[in-house]
Amino acid sequence: MGFKPIKHNSKSIRLQKAIVSPDFNDKTVLVRNHWDYVEMWLQKEKQTEALKYWKQAENFYHASLTIPDTASPLTIYYAFLNATKALLTVKGKTFAEMHGATGKIQSGDTNLKNELITFHRNGILASLCSYFGELCNGEQYSLKNLLYNLPFIHRSFNLTFQSGYPEIFIPIVNPHFVIKDGSKQS
Repeated sequence: MGFKPIKHNSKSIRLQKAIVSPDFNDKTVLVRNHWDYVEMWLQKEKQTEALKYWKQAENFYHASLTIPDTASPLTIYYAFLNATKALLTVKGKTFAEMHGATGKIQSGDTNLKNELITFHRNGILASLCSYFGELCNGEQYSLKNLLYNLPFIHRSFNLTFQSGYPEIFIPIVNPHFVIKDGSKQS
């Protein structure tokens, strides 16, 4: 059974556009510096509140490059937090000025499985979940399970915790949408 690429305007449709409201007719912009490009767009769109958050995100990111690896996760977190606030502001989504997640240590050994993270109904995390169409209703997760499910650290996680954790991510090269020959199945 063969497959052929699904095309739009003679181009194969690939996974490279926005996931919430993709516009496949929009032009792709190649940039050297994403920070400058988004800043320029925010200025053009007169998004002054979002621009403040975006500049804070950029400053936290650049600060993370100059401090030791043991301290940089905090500044990187604040970079992501402020970039998220910029996104939510541009999209007109309201958010409470709190992170939206808390952690606590369950009784027992000091262990990642005993570190519990609660996703609250209010805050920046809840608004981001809502934007992506996900629920955020007070769910609780172990830090170990959260780390296991992050693609960019999954391999390191599996090398650290070698028993009982199967690979759940595989590398994909050149992803694109295809249609099965002789059918409408894609």
